Amino acid sequence: MTLRGNIFIFVSGVFLCLFDGVLSGFLTETLSLDGKWSLSNSNGSLSLPAEVPGCVHSALQKQGFIQDPYFRFNDVSYRWIAFDNWTYTTTFNVSAQVRSKQKVLLVFDGVDTVATIWLNGVIVGDTDNMFRRYDFSVRDTLKDGDNVLKVSLLSPVLYASERREAHSAYRIPPECPPDVQKGECHVNFIRKEQSSFSWDWGPSFPTMGLWKGVQLEAFDVLQLVQVSSVPLYNSILSEWRVQIEILVDAVQTTNGQITLSIPELGSEQTFHTQFLSGKNKNTFVLHINMSRKVKLWWPNGHGDQPFYQLTVRGFQDGFLILNTKSKVYFRTVELVQEPIVGSPGLSFYFRINGKPIFLKGSNWIPAHSFQDQISPAVLRNLLQSAVDANMNTLRVWGGGVYEQDLFYSICDELGIMIWQDFMFACAMYPTVDDFIQTVREEVIQQVQRLKSHPSIIIWSGNNENEAALATDWFNIPASQRPVYIKDYVMLYVNNIKKIVQDEDQSRPFLVSSPTNGAESEQEGWVAANPYDTHYGDTHFYSYILDCWDWRTFPRTRFASEYGFQSWPSFSTLQPVSIKEDWSYNSNFTSHRQHHEDGNQQMLLQAALHFNLPNSTDPLKRFTDTLYITQVMQAQCVKTQTEFYRRSQTEIIEGEGHTMGALYWQLNDIWQAPSWSSIEFGGKWKMLHYFAQNFFAAVLPVGFEDADTLFIYAVSDLSHDLTLRAVVTVYSWTHLDPVCTLKSDPLLVPGGSAVAISKQPVAALLAGCGHCTRLTCLLTFHLEDSSGQQGPANHHFLCSPKDAQGLQRPNITAKVQEDKTGLTVTLHSASVAPFVWLDAGNIPGRFSSNGFLMVSRNMTCPSAEQILSHFGFSNVSQLTVGHLGRICPAVLTQVLLPSCPFTTPKTVPPLDYTVWGYGFLAVTVINLASLLGLLLIPFTKKSYFPKVLTYFIGLAIGTLFSNAVLQLIPEALGFDPKADNYVANAVGIFGGFYLLFFVEKILKMALGVEHEHGHSHFIPAEPPQENSLHNGDVMEKKDSIILTSISAIASDKSNPNPEPPHTNVTQSQDIQVSGVMCHWLRGQRITSIKTVAWMITLSDALHNFIDGLAIGASFTVSILTGFSTSTAIVCEEFPHELGDFVILLNAGMSIPQAIFFNLLSAVSCYVGLVFGILLGSSFAPNAIFAIAGGMFLYIALADMFPEMDNIAREQRRTSTKIVFFLIQNAGLLTGFTIILLITMFAGDINLG
Repeated sequence: MTLRGNIFIFVSGVFLCLFDGVLSGFLTETLSLDGKWSLSNSNGSLSLPAEVPGCVHSALQKQGFIQDPYFRFNDVSYRWIAFDNWTYTTTFNVSAQVRSKQKVLLVFDGVDTVATIWLNGVIVGDTDNMFRRYDFSVRDTLKDGDNVLKVSLLSPVLYASERREAHSAYRIPPECPPDVQKGECHVNFIRKEQSSFSWDWGPSFPTMGLWKGVQLEAFDVLQLVQVSSVPLYNSILSEWRVQIEILVDAVQTTNGQITLSIPELGSEQTFHTQFLSGKNKNTFVLHINMSRKVKLWWPNGHGDQPFYQLTVRGFQDGFLILNTKSKVYFRTVELVQEPIVGSPGLSFYFRINGKPIFLKGSNWIPAHSFQDQISPAVLRNLLQSAVDANMNTLRVWGGGVYEQDLFYSICDELGIMIWQDFMFACAMYPTVDDFIQTVREEVIQQVQRLKSHPSIIIWSGNNENEAALATDWFNIPASQRPVYIKDYVMLYVNNIKKIVQDEDQSRPFLVSSPTNGAESEQEGWVAANPYDTHYGDTHFYSYILDCWDWRTFPRTRFASEYGFQSWPSFSTLQPVSIKEDWSYNSNFTSHRQHHEDGNQQMLLQAALHFNLPNSTDPLKRFTDTLYITQVMQAQCVKTQTEFYRRSQTEIIEGEGHTMGALYWQLNDIWQAPSWSSIEFGGKWKMLHYFAQNFFAAVLPVGFEDADTLFIYAVSDLSHDLTLRAVVTVYSWTHLDPVCTLKSDPLLVPGGSAVAISKQPVAALLAGCGHCTRLTCLLTFHLEDSSGQQGPANHHFLCSPKDAQGLQRPNITAKVQEDKTGLTVTLHSASVAPFVWLDAGNIPGRFSSNGFLMVSRNMTCPSAEQILSHFGFSNVSQLTVGHLGRICPAVLTQVLLPSCPFTTPKTVPPLDYTVWGYGFLAVTVINLASLLGLLLIPFTKKSYFPKVLTYFIGLAIGTLFSNAVLQLIPEALGFDPKADNYVANAVGIFGGFYLLFFVEKILKMALGVEHEHGHSHFIPAEPPQENSLHNGDVMEKKDSIILTSISAIASDKSNPNPEPPHTNVTQSQDIQVSGVMCHWLRGQRITSIKTVAWMITLSDALHNFIDGLAIGASFTVSILTGFSTSTAIVCEEFPHELGDFVILLNAGMSIPQAIFFNLLSAVSCYVGLVFGILLGSSFAPNAIFAIAGGMFLYIALADMFPEMDNIAREQRRTSTKIVFFLIQNAGLLTGFTIILLITMFAGDINLG
């Protein structure tokens, strides 16, 4: 190293040190004071550690001083907390470097709510507004060593009451909430979360605490407080520019340079500016050089949500003093209020990027009473759930809080538009100076903080306060109304509206919701009727009228609130309740219901269409009632939402052109009845699953008017579609469609609702067999040349409680679990409406739920499994191309229960071919009955008993297996090859065979032949089935609870006891006089054993069913007929062989056996005739059930003893073993034949 090199390094080091020192003088030093504090009440009787951010209730719970505040009645038990004063205390040290700064601020991002701030025994400030950010200069108050910071919080309840007492000129209603809410009074006198004093869906927890961060901020020159960016579009020049506001706090007036850049758009500008002393806002405009290449932000369902990186750098004398980056999204928004042709009033809809958008979504309330307990995961899950239900909008309701930054960032990312209320709701408010002043600062801060988010498309001054004033909610005397109107205009127009329009020109502002919008302004801001359907938005609730009747709903321009209550699931309620609470009439359920008469209203509404639960088991009755309220809510909101969606492009009697549907409400604040579609904890109610469909981009909507069925096609797409309606009619009694009807194709423009089918219901049913309103229901979907578009839908022609044929569906479930989640495969024996899967507290959700099941089998994979199938995970970033691949599979799974499978049309065979081939097939099959003739020459042989034994075993094996593998599953209405049924049935035969095998071995080994086996009959009480009586509807399948309304509609109090045991004895030969045909000579009829007649009669019935199946199969196609006939021949061959031998052994002569065998075969022709005439519409489940029972009885009660009797006659052990092996061979051969037919003969349709 040379001397010159050493000098260079020394000089460079000095320079870097100087630069670092200079640079540090421009930078802000931040010391976070979050973390461990201490908390004490006013008299010092309670002292405990506390976390900041946090609140008093959370700290008390964490330290064990109180239970879960949500448990049972604790919202009332813990009222004392809000009536006490509390103090947060912390001690901290600051470095000399911080204390040497020119300005040191103590910053509170959020204080809840009324507090005095003490630092080292000195009062440095006060707070009175939960929604403001406060900072206090503390440079001269800080000291070396320990600094003690105290925040003394006043009781918000007592403070509000004191403020009310001080406002003595006139009352500010409402003074108190309704008694049913169990809340506190005068919340409108304090600027905090209004619902924290209680609401009709939430508890009263008037919180206190430091609910956001606390820090020291120290600087010498200036600090950056806020950067906001608002893109603006010049439609005339087709140019974009970005308005950027920089809020800084400067120690003294400072000159500098600001450089703004968006590199991806090739835009950068430098501005010379002056930062005035104190807090000041500097505004700059960055022109976008590549405006034509700007990618726009679109709402969910209409496009992507791209963003650009904005860099802001500030320099003073060449030194960098500011450097920050933020996201910029480009989009425009307009609220269009203009005349409509053919209608009085004005339109009310939003245009995003020049495109009219129908707003689909819900209303957002605080996700928890204690804001510190809302995690990022909770926020993301709720917002993702909104997107997954095809929502594009949420309204942040005005009685809660301005949400945290993360909430809006996620909405930006997901494409959720936000209707943002200011935090005033359902009340009048004071307009004294200090109240107005704190509100003004609140509004300024919130608009500056939030206006960069493209998700926010509108500001609204309050929730329902115009309506409250206009329709006199609070019984204000007419003489005093001018005072309240003046206050209203003062607060919302002269202050809030003016501030918003000064701060943000990029989005519209409404004074209230609901409102008549521009018309309200013309009427002096308080319209005579703010619910006028020809203007603005509407809130509508009705709990008495039938919510399944669309005529009860207003045909409004925009529905921003509507809804119905339901209870959450039992798994959500259980952690906050005990056994004595689990009744719909318990003190607990009454306590949790904060809406007057809410519990009764739900039952009255449900009783219009459903049989109410009446189980004698209290828990089941309770859980069934919870379920029925969710069914009712889902169907009601579905009806109302579909009415709004189909009204978007039509005007009827001056009303219509509806362009928004935001139901009340998305989420819950605690475990209680409410209007939500997502329970506290994130579990989807049935309503949220329904929303997936009724908010779909392409939707069929069906409704009746004047006994005429209309089907509308609703499309949110940007392009046109040519669609037809496909209507499928089902009988409540079985799963096979009665008929399917298709409308003519019709053009459906993008962004419209078009009636594409219109048909009188009576005419529709007349063309579908014997359907009536009571016996049938409809499903329908839309399709174009490429297949189905959008979800399937359903329409009930009567209330489910009046449906004829609606029965317990006997749904079974198979649950498979892997690393991606649970896959549930369902099987139903009949139509099942509102099928509900409940996984308890297992986190996650199903791909579909609450559906109408009109197919025998359905599989519900998890969303993760669908993604995994396409090579993605639940954290993958999906592009539009990826979604194009995934969406068809997702839609298929979501819509599967009512999505018909379309098969190519087949031309039915001609009548003469059906009859010809049918009779030919039956004749060939009946020839099998003559195969017994081949055995006649061998009857006198010594080995005939062995042959006879084999065929008896063969008959037992075929009869038993045919009953278990084919007849019984057909009687129950499901595919015997589905749901591992064959494997389970093999297990049944295996159990029977194992017992037979072991018992025979033991008998031979012990020399016992005449003892009873395991056939003792022991009378017993009928089994107490864990079934449900007219309302109990739950079956557990592998920890998945299955529920269907069908059980409520059809369940009867019938224990189905076992029939009494009957001993069948062989009759003695009885001489009966009479004349017999010569060729039928043999034993007298009365001397023939009972088993022969049982065989003959059951064969006749079996042959009749065979003929029925053959006839019905040939009406479908010749190939299907031959397939069925072949399978029956395979079954009849061993069956008839065994039967013929049994007839001979029962005492018949050969001619008698031939005659009666042929006579029973004639019934096959009778069945053939009926099968051809009735075709595939006949489902003989009852016949299959009877035949199955008879086959089992004959095989086990009659034929099995016959086989045993032959073996008992053998005396030598070796001969017994031979007969035992022959019995095994016969049984196993018969079983194997039927098993192979079941597994490999194809889909044999036996009815």
